[in-house]
Amino acid sequence: MKKYQHARVKFNGGVGGLLCNGCGVILKYGFTHIDCEHFCERCENEPLENEDQSGFDNAKAGFEGVN
Repeated sequence: MKKYQHARVKFNGGVGGLLCNGCGVILKYGFTHIDCEHFCERCENEPLENEDQSGFDNAKAGFEGVN
């Protein structure tokens, strides 16, 4: 699988997901994405100061590991 340095892409059970770099919401499914930062509409308008405070929990979303 492709390694991403900027895009937040998670893989779980054969399903890939492109996540918002700000809040972690799933933007697209699949394995092929452009390796740059991606933001949802909300984060494009109001970027978070610290993405660690987003409240996003990868385990609850069903994604494990980072590639």
